[in-house]
Amino acid sequence: MEPPTPRDVTNFRFKKLRNIRVFNSDSYELKEPLSLLAVSNRFGLVFVAVPNGIRVIRTVDIEQGDNVGALSRIELKEYPSSHIRLDFRLVHLGLASDDIVLSACVIRDNCPVAELFDIRSLFDKDQPVEAFMSVSLSSKPETGVADLKWNPAASNMFAALMSDGSVTVYEIGRASCRERV
Repeated sequence: MEPPTPRDVTNFRFKKLRNIRVFNSDSYELKEPLSLLAVSNRFGLVFVAVPNGIRVIRTVDIEQGDNVGALSRIELKEYPSSHIRLDFRLVHLGLASDDIVLSACVIRDNCPVAELFDIRSLFDKDQPVEAFMSVSLSSKPETGVADLKWNPAASNMFAALMSDGSVTVYEIGRASCRERV
């Protein structure tokens, strides 16, 4: 099979929509390579790590405005958002391929833990948002999360690369999460 013939694309462009301030850089020191942003196209949500948890912003609230071109130069500091409180330092955010499960890797007792949230619970305003599962990624103190990726074909599986060089694949079941070798 021959590869497709390359062609110039002239009508494809990126456009800055809006600047928003999610935290003050004075109050939140980012020391190590982290992944602190996740976007759900399915639900139209942006998840951003902030000093004490995760800020959830609807993409429609970012895009909203009469004159987006003029607004792209203004940094918004107040806008509608919700907050998921975390009591531990957040080092990684990720979304499962079906956009239903949000993984928030935190450092608890000097060990990495993946807190798993069902995004659909964000829409129930009567209930507090809580992780439905916590997965210990390493029992070795001072081990960090180098990366975490969700399987694009199986939304219940993810792999975690740890700072000690180990990689583990996890499968989420109805009541538990198990390591896969």
